[in-house]
Amino acid sequence: MNTFWYWFEVYGWASLGIGVLVGLVAFLFQWLIGLVDYEDQTSIKFKVLVSVLVGIAALFTWPLAILGILVICFLFLAIVWLIDSPNKPRLPRSHW
Repeated sequence: MNTFWYWFEVYGWASLGIGVLVGLVAFLFQWLIGLVDYEDQTSIKFKVLVSVLVGIAALFTWPLAILGILVICFLFLAIVWLIDSPNKPRLPRSHW
């Protein structure tokens, strides 16, 4: 067995799985603090997709600290949210 390809495959699948989890956690965090418009299904699908893709992309740089990866994900998602919904209030008062 070629150990390079074995570890490449293990590393790739682990990155993919953890990346998806990081992306979904980032999306759920947005949902919990009220940044997701429940009635706009296109926006929700877009944010889930972006969250998962950013999580996967960030985790392919695995040697970085997990905290740094989460910060990158949340910053990117905040920028996407601002672009996606420029006229909506930043944080609804009903959540505070």
